[in-house]
Amino acid sequence: MGRKIKPRIREEPQPQQEMDFSTDAITRAVRSEINQNPVTVYSGVAALASALYMLVVSFTPSSFLAFTGTLLVCAGSYIFNRFFRGDAIEYRHIERMRGYMKRQSELIIQRVQWDLDKLGCPEGVGQIDLLKEKFESLVSVIQRKIPAGGLAHSRFLGMAEQVYKNILDNLQQVAACLDSISPIDAGDIKRKLGELESQKQRSPAREKQIGQLQMTLQMREERIREINDLLEKNTAAMAHLDQTAASIAGMDNMGEGRQAAVNMEVALEELGRLQKIFQKGKGASILD
Repeated sequence: MGRKIKPRIREEPQPQQEMDFSTDAITRAVRSEINQNPVTVYSGVAALASALYMLVVSFTPSSFLAFTGTLLVCAGSYIFNRFFRGDAIEYRHIERMRGYMKRQSELIIQRVQWDLDKLGCPEGVGQIDLLKEKFESLVSVIQRKIPAGGLAHSRFLGMAEQVYKNILDNLQQVAACLDSISPIDAGDIKRKLGELESQKQRSPAREKQIGQLQMTLQMREERIREINDLLEKNTAAMAHLDQTAASIAGMDNMGEGRQAAVNMEVALEELGRLQKIFQKGKGASILD
């Protein structure tokens, strides 16, 4: 690897909330918000209290009317939110996630670009500039092909922004790896190893020192391999962004028949596949 590593002390990034724009995740979030609607919850609690009062204390016309009224309010609130406000709740949920990611990405990109430049990683700095260009192109295509203000438009942008942020997260990890090995002088370690191994007399202390130096070199090589792997995955992911933009550009205009919906789902699946690859704990490679 031809990078010159410059030592620098920097703060550890704070843990970030994972955003999931998959259909299942959004459906779960919307259902949870509907179920936790204050009117639905409070009226449900009141209905339950009225029912318990009738069972335990006294069954009276007023208690029955209170039970019936609060139960109708609870059911009506749930039905109204579930069947008439579902799209609005989903749109608000997606926009909320997009706003969070936008703020996080703005903070990350400034820090990572500065880190990579100071740590001597021109490949990473170049990827940031290239990512901005490709992301802006994809957003432009989405805005041209999908009407603004709708769920499809918001979901496309949200998933694209998630992939954008995940690539930035990879570059953040590249900077962390470079920072961790910046104090290690491989040439000096190899020179010390040569001197120790050339000595004829063996001792436990010397063997321990040799083992520690070899472990340090091995850890450095592992971090370098991780850096190269992350940069390669980012390159492949940005190629997928280009392919997705081309797929969206080839879609029929939204609302012009079944084929438009089919083409939209194909493009969404491509963005969703990229998003899943980046999820924690997944060992899949973008290069597969």
